[in-house]
Amino acid sequence: MDNHFGIAGGTVNVQPTDYEVQFEDCGTWIYVENEQKVLSADAQEPKGDGFYTVGVEIVPGRWSSTGSNDDCYWARLTGSQDLIDNHYGMAGGTVTIGANGYEVLFEDCGIWEYLGP
Repeated sequence: MDNHFGIAGGTVNVQPTDYEVQFEDCGTWIYVENEQKVLSADAQEPKGDGFYTVGVEIVPGRWSSTGSNDDCYWARLTGSQDLIDNHYGMAGGTVTIGANGYEVLFEDCGIWEYLGP
């Protein structure tokens, strides 16, 4: 059993053994099982807070935070929403988003700018 409270967006994996799922104030959910990944035109553009699907909404590579506060959180996640890597603390650093990751979350880190592969 899992749950999430925070920024809307992201991915949830509903298993055949799950009895019930509750969503509240999360926006619209779209079924994406077995969908072909298509890189969006703005995948290299700067990113703010939110969840981004790797290879669709955000390009893999090195990203740098422009923030300066001390409550920056980012996480790289697998398709099962398992944690690959994360950080909580000072903003202003970099993260390398691998093509093998599924999703990334940015929260209170300022704007993220793409540095390249």
